[in-house]
Amino acid sequence: MDDEELVTNLDRVAKNIDTALKRLRESTEPMNASAAQLPLAKQYLADLKRMTEEGAHVVMDVTEALQEAQGRMSEALANISGERLTQALHDIFMENETRFIQIYTA
Repeated sequence: MDDEELVTNLDRVAKNIDTALKRLRESTEPMNASAAQLPLAKQYLADLKRMTEEGAHVVMDVTEALQEAQGRMSEALANISGERLTQALHDIFMENETRFIQIYTA
């Protein structure tokens, strides 16, 4: 290989390195921007996890209350009659309405 070919090849290698460095710089800018958003995304996910856990606990508590209300309704149907039965069932239904709203907003 003579000097001219060597210079030509070195010039080509230098251009390839220069192109690769430019592409690397171009690709790191979006990555840096994305990396800067990671702490915020991590916080959003932590908040979502906390809210989901809180909502699950509310739903479980309300479900237990609804089961208890179901037992009270069965007892009322077996042991009460007339206007007292109507009032007892109405009261339980109103309590349950509040519980359903708790589930919807959990």
